Amino acid sequence: MKFKMQRIQKNKATAKQLLTCSILFCSLLFLFMTNQAHAATGDVQPSSFTDNPDPVPARGIVTYTVVATDNDPANPVVDPYLELPVPAGFSFVSTTDSSNCSYGGVTPSSGGAADKVRCDWSALPSTNHTIDFVMQAPDTTGTYNLTVTM
Repeated sequence: MKFKMQRIQKNKATAKQLLTCSILFCSLLFLFMTNQAHAATGDVQPSSFTDNPDPVPARGIVTYTVVATDNDPANPVVDPYLELPVPAGFSFVSTTDSSNCSYGGVTPSSGGAADKVRCDWSALPSTNHTIDFVMQAPDTTGTYNLTVTM
C-alpha cells in the first residue's frame, strides 16, 4: 500500500511538471504568435467622413463619403474592415465598393446591431481609399449621428 501511494505521489509530481511545462510552452507559443501578429500591424483609420447634402431633407438621398487611410503603408494591415451603422429609418441604397461592402440589415433600418454596412478587404486597396455610401433618409427630419469603425 505504501508503495502505491508513493507511486501516485510521483505521478502527481510528473503531472504537475507536465502541466507547468505545457503552460510554459503555451505562453511561449502565445508570445511568438502575438509578436508575429503585431509585426504586420499598421495604422489604418477613417481620415475623413462627410455627408452631402447637409442638411438632408426628409426622404432625401444622402451620400456619406469615407476616406480610409493607411498611415503606415510599409506595414500594411492584414484583413482591414470598415463598419458603418445605418440609423433607424434610413434605407441603404448602394456603395461605390460593392465588391467588398455589403449591408446586412433590414430596409428601412431598425437601428439594430445587424443594420450596418461592412467592408472587408485582404488589404486596403490604396493608401487613401474613398468609399461612398448612398442612403435614403427617413420621413422625419432630425439629427442623426453615424460613427465609422475600422
